[in-house]
Amino acid sequence: MQKVGERIRKLRELRNYTQEYIADKLEISQQQYSNIEKGLFDISLKKLYKISEVLEVSPATILEFDAQVIFNNYAEKSHQNNKPIYYSIDEKIENLYKDKIKLLEEKILWLEKQNKGQ
Repeated sequence: MQKVGERIRKLRELRNYTQEYIADKLEISQQQYSNIEKGLFDISLKKLYKISEVLEVSPATILEFDAQVIFNNYAEKSHQNNKPIYYSIDEKIENLYKDKIKLLEEKILWLEKQNKGQ
């Protein structure tokens, strides 16, 4: 089971936000924010709401977010007509994954070009 800090970290990474950026928005130090992600202390409900605003997701999304379940659900196929099973996930989360994949694909292409030039 994932801890809240791990979920926050994964959502932050999907947004391509740095810890410094989130900490600045929360008006805390980067070290304090890092401790939240590491789960070194429990966060208040008020802080959870502030983090959810910065990440542009609901507090419930943070509490329920499980990247592994999302990936597994999309990978499964039904036995009927070999059609994919579609699960309802937050549209913002889906868009975050799509954006992250696009950025990674662009980075791969750039690295391939750099490698060919050497």
